[in-house]
Amino acid sequence: EFESDTELFKPLTRFGIDVFSNAPSTFTPTMDIAIPNHYILGVGDQLSIQIYGKENAEYILPITREGNILIPDVGPIKVVGLAFAEMKSFLAERIQQRIIGVNVVVSLAELRSMRIFVLGDAYKPGPYILSSLSSVTHAIFAAGGVSDIGSLRNIEVKRAGKIVQTVDLYDLLINGDSSSDILLQSGDVVFIPTQSKNVSIRGEVRRPAIYELKAGDNFNQIIAMAGGLLPSAYPQSTMVERYNQHSLLSIMNIDLTDSQARKQLLKSGDYIRVLKSSGMYDQSITVIGAVTRPGKYQWQQGLKVADLLPNLDSHILPSADLSYGLIVRQKDQARNIEVLQFNLAKAVNKS
Repeated sequence: EFESDTELFKPLTRFGIDVFSNAPSTFTPTMDIAIPNHYILGVGDQLSIQIYGKENAEYILPITREGNILIPDVGPIKVVGLAFAEMKSFLAERIQQRIIGVNVVVSLAELRSMRIFVLGDAYKPGPYILSSLSSVTHAIFAAGGVSDIGSLRNIEVKRAGKIVQTVDLYDLLINGDSSSDILLQSGDVVFIPTQSKNVSIRGEVRRPAIYELKAGDNFNQIIAMAGGLLPSAYPQSTMVERYNQHSLLSIMNIDLTDSQARKQLLKSGDYIRVLKSSGMYDQSITVIGAVTRPGKYQWQQGLKVADLLPNLDSHILPSADLSYGLIVRQKDQARNIEVLQFNLAKAVNKS
């Protein structure tokens, strides 16, 4: 059984393309989060230093252009480039060497801003001023998301001309894996290349859409991206339209219950349609007419009328003709029909 015409011709959209395109124009990432231990300090950050014990003092100190903080009675200490966790222990040790008998608590009072670039096929490419706790996804949000032709699976983070990270947003969108969503540094370039390959899948899958391909993707991957098959799917004869070497469309049928067939590589432009099961019942009978509970019932060897209609009062309507009932049966694969007539009252009351 095929999908309805409405479903079949309903346009598919690119998976994930709208996730990053709905941020408000004033989007800024929240800073009400704990500072990660690997956060790298830079010029413009402000540190809060609390000293208590033999002496008590509290300072809010900016990191200067030279990369130092100037602590009264201690002097300049270079902290730029240190990780947050490393800086806390380093400063506490230095202060305690100069001021005996004190304890030190160090935290970040204010984060610096930084200038980064989002280039390539972003919705609004250009330079952006973001908080120093901004990650790759923050930058993409700020740029209005990815354009209609931009890649979601091959986003590059460039630092001093070198690629330091490649981000596949499908990891985040499908698996919730944000491990590649690194914190950016001042001057970083987030480059969104043009997507080069995609496939379409519709029918009896949970997320019909257009999906971007990476090298090595096969039918296992595309079914997983689409959220898996619906229980109503008929995977044994999945239709695949593909352009052949002569640029003509060819049609293949893939059995997705075959583990080897699912390992076949996909090609850009593939159009996959997972068909729906026929909806026919197996090993069933249908009860209709003047009965209280019409419908389908399980058939088993030796089943009798009295098993389905055990009581005239509770299972048969008052309007029923108790002397007459019919059994309509398909008797062969040619779908020839035979009709059997019986006395309903006798069949029900028969022990």
